[in-house]
Amino acid sequence: MVTRSQSKNNKRPNYMELDIDIDFDEASKAWNQNKIKLGNGCYQYKK
Repeated sequence: MVTRSQSKNNKRPNYMELDIDIDFDEASKAWNQNKIKLGNGCYQYKK
């Protein structure tokens, strides 16, 4: 006999797994396109 506490272990998760492939090198280049690096981790937007 399955009890209520045991039935919780048999449920499917309420989320869907997605296959995501992020190219962080490309994302970094795109993020830096409109910025000037000031040093010490600081940036300023280009005008």
